[in-house]
Formats: sequence, structure tokens, C-alpha cells
Amino acid sequence: MRPSLLIQPYRQSESAATFVTQALADPKADKLLIASAWIRASGLEPLRPSIEALRQRGGRADLFVGLDYRGTTRQGLKAALGLFDRIYVVHDVEGRTFHPKIYFVRGETQGYLLVGSNNLTAGGIGFNYEAAIVHRLNLRRADDRDLAADVELFTTRLMSDTAICKRLAPSLLTRLDREGWLSDESRRTPTSGEDAVSTSGATRGKRSVIFTRSGVLKRTRPIPRATGAQIGGRRPPKRAPLTPDTWWKKLNDTDVQRPTAGNPVGAVRITRPRGLAIDPATFLRKQLFANERWRSRLDHAGNRIEIAELEFDCYLERRRLGIKRLRLDYAPHRAARSRATTLLHWDELADLVHQRNFKDWFLLIERGAGRTHRLTLTRIEPA
Repeated sequence: MRPSLLIQPYRQSESAATFVTQALADPKADKLLIASAWIRASGLEPLRPSIEALRQRGGRADLFVGLDYRGTTRQGLKAALGLFDRIYVVHDVEGRTFHPKIYFVRGETQGYLLVGSNNLTAGGIGFNYEAAIVHRLNLRRADDRDLAADVELFTTRLMSDTAICKRLAPSLLTRLDREGWLSDESRRTPTSGEDAVSTSGATRGKRSVIFTRSGVLKRTRPIPRATGAQIGGRRPPKRAPLTPDTWWKKLNDTDVQRPTAGNPVGAVRITRPRGLAIDPATFLRKQLFANERWRSRLDHAGNRIEIAELEFDCYLERRRLGIKRLRLDYAPHRAARSRATTLLHWDELADLVHQRNFKDWFLLIERGAGRTHRLTLTRIEPA
């Protein structure tokens, strides 16, 4: 397969996070190699479930990270210590900046390579403007094997240059932090804008006449993650393990199981949100959740229906409801009768929907980087 261009933060395009997690979902993948100028805990969280799954099946994960400009954080390295088999920190005292951004996943016959501008931060792998070349390698081909070998040779050269490349251990992390090499993600720094909501000096405190808010749909910042103590509470969560792609809908009578005619169907029909250029007939099946585990069956008329059971971290406004399993079913033949081809069944949320009328509320679905996604019922139209 020829290389392709990955661009962020457009929702119709793949992100670095989704590319890497989908590569790690290959059951034959047994090696992950990342080289990044900066790393933050915010960037590790979307990849954590996939990296843990790789290591649980016997795979190995290695990380090379720079220390220049204090772009790497204490929290990032601390989180990485428990996640990667080997971590190397790189700094050249002659003034050269360690600046690569390489993500490489490989198995015996397949490889997945991303080389671009994407630091291992929430912004770099999700919502910032970034560009990268991605290549799905067939390691049976000599030229693809050579490319994979070149990537690995780069890191071998780094490891052998022990003057500038040091293997990270807890004691070295403590020293780096004490000597001021690392930033703190909880504090504002000159480089923290990579993940934070930033406002330029020209716009701070007043509306800019040069730049205005874009109307083009893009990936959002990470969704706040609830802690165990917040389940059922009302405090907004702090951080998020998700790199979302989004679909939403304003719910009507039929969606909320109060049809003006006919019987309730127990599901929400997938339609096109205002302003989002998608094909509602195929979006959830072929794009948003294309990599889920879909199974096929035939209905009573012999038509094929594809079904997937998904995990959603569910919220009612800001109140966390917990993890719920909901079904999606996709049936192309429905389009011939002008019906929605894809349905989202309320399933474990059915009791809530029957108890309360959510007509004119908004149902927001955000795809996670791993197997758990997010579903929110809100009275506020998604931005």
C-alpha cells in the first residue's frame, strides 16, 4: 500500500492517536517504537489501553524522548515508566535539538509507520494542526523491510550514543526533575500551549479583528475523565483518555421512545448533524466505528444485518452514569425504503429514557482512542 498523508485536526481525517491505536489492535503486532521531541501524560492516556494490551500479549514498547525547551513533563515521564519496557531520554549538549516524531508498530508480516510533526502530547496526536506521512508496510516486500530496518537502525544509533542518550530509571527521573529539565503539566509554561486553550497576545482581553472562530468541524480537546469518586456526582472530570471523533443528534419523539404514531423501536436513527458533511447511511459503520467487532446475521426476510456491541462512558449533562453497553446495527437494505440504515439501541440506558422525556435534548457520541467511547445526553447543542 502506498504512503498517505494524515492531517489534523479535521474530523473527517484520521488522527495520529487513532492510527496508532488501530495499528496496535492488530493481534499480530508485537512491537511499538516511538521517538518524540516531547511527551506528556495527556498524550499517553489515549494510547494507554492499547499499549497495555500489546504488552499483556507479550509485545514490547520502547520510547525515545527529548528534553529540549522543557517540553517534556514530569508527569509524562512518570506515566511512561509504568507503560513502556524501555525509555531513553535524549539531549545533545552541543545545542542540537532532538526533534523527531516517529510512531512504528510492527509484527511478523505487517508494519505501521507514522512520521510527521506529531509530538506525544494530547495536542500532537489529536487536536492540533499536524501533518504526517503514514505507511502500512508489507514486510514480505524487500523495500518495506528495508524501511522498517532504517527506522530501527535510527534508534539503535541513539542507544549506542550513550553520551547523549540515557535509559530512564526512577532515580534519573528524580534527578531530571530536581535539576529543572522537566515541566509540570499542572502549571502554565511557555510550551504548555501544545495542550492548553491558548489565546495570542493580540486577542487576549478583546476580540480579534484578524482571526475569528472557524466554522470547519475539527477534533476537540480531550474529554475530561471522571475519577472513581466522581461516579454519580456532579463535579466535572479533570482529564480524558479519549481522542474524539464526533457524531450528534437533536432527539425527536421517535428517538426518545414517544412516537406520535406507531410503536417505540428502542433505538435512535442515525442522521446527519447540522454542518457535518457525512453520509449518515454509512458514517457509524464505515468511519466512526469501522474498527469495532461487527458480526453479521440474517433477518427473517434474508437481509444481512451487521451488529456491534460498544462500551460507552455515559453522562447525563455532567453527571456520570458509568459504563454502559449499547448495540449498533447496520442494514444497507433499509435505504431502499428511505429508512435510516444505522440504529443505536438504548439497551442499558432504556430505563432512563423511559423514565424521563429527552425530546429536544442532544445525544453526543465521541469515539475513544481505545475500546471505550463516550455518550452524553445534554440540553446544550454540541459546538
